[in-house]
Amino acid sequence: MNVPFPLGFQVKSGQNVALYKEVMEMIGDKLGNELDPKWVERTQEHNEKQGDKLEVELCTHKLNSIKEKVRMGHNDLGNHHYAAGNLNEALKCFMRTRDYGTTTKHTLDMCLSIIRVSIEMGNFAHVVNYVTKAEAQPEQHTDLGMVAKLRSAAGLAHLDGGKYKQAALKFTHMKIEVGKENNVPILKNIHPDELCYSEVLAPQDVAIYGGLCALATFDRTELATKVPLFLFLIVSSPLFLISPCQLYHNFRSLCPLPSPFPALVCPPQDARIKPEGAAC
Repeated sequence: MNVPFPLGFQVKSGQNVALYKEVMEMIGDKLGNELDPKWVERTQEHNEKQGDKLEVELCTHKLNSIKEKVRMGHNDLGNHHYAAGNLNEALKCFMRTRDYGTTTKHTLDMCLSIIRVSIEMGNFAHVVNYVTKAEAQPEQHTDLGMVAKLRSAAGLAHLDGGKYKQAALKFTHMKIEVGKENNVPILKNIHPDELCYSEVLAPQDVAIYGGLCALATFDRTELATKVPLFLFLIVSSPLFLISPCQLYHNFRSLCPLPSPFPALVCPPQDARIKPEGAAC
C-alpha cells in the first residue's frame, strides 16, 4: 500500500504552484502522490486575483501620495509574489520600497526582504551587498535578531563562495556587545530563539554549517576561543557529539582504534603523522 508523501501536502499549504508541480514531478507517483489539478487551478486563480487587488491598492496609494502607504503596498505585493514563487517580481517590489522609506527600520526591513529573496534565487552577490548596507545602519547593532540574521546570511554567502573560514567566523560569532563595564565590553549570547529566520535557515543549520567550517579551517587556538561562543546552538545539533572532543583536543575519543594504532591518531590540522610515543 502506498502512503502519500507529506511533502506534497506541505507544499499545498502555500501558494507556490510552480514549486508544487516541481515536487510532484520529482516524487509524485513513486510514493503514492498524484498531481491535484483542481488545487493548481484554484491556487493560480487566487494568486491572480490577489495580485490584481494588491496592484489596485498600490495605485490608489500612489494617487494619494502617501509615502508610508506606498511603501507598505510595495511590501505587500512583494510578499505576495514571494509566496507565489515569482522571485524576480518580488525582488523588484522590495527594491522599490527604498524610495519610500523614512526610518532606519524601513531600510533594515528592505535589506532583510531583499536578502531573503536573493538567497532563494541563489544570488549571493546581492546578499553580500545588502548585508553590508544593513550593517551600516546605526540601529541594527541593538537588535539581537537582526544581528543574527545578517551574520547568518553573510555566512551562507561565504559558504556559497567557498570562503569557509569567513563563513565559520560569521556563523560562530553569535554574540553582541550590550554595554561596557570598566571599559571592558559586555557580551551577550544570541539565543537560538532570537534568530527567528525559519524561512532561510534554522538555528541547527547555523550550528552545523558553523561547526563543520570551523573544524575544517580553524587552528587549535581559534577552536578553543571562538567555537565555545556558539556551543548553545550546537547542543541541539548532531555536532554536539563531535565538537566538545575537538574543542578539548580529545581526538582519540572520536575514533577509538585497536592498541597497535593509537599513536597515529593526531589532530586533522597536523600535516604529518607523529612518531610513536609523541603527544598529539
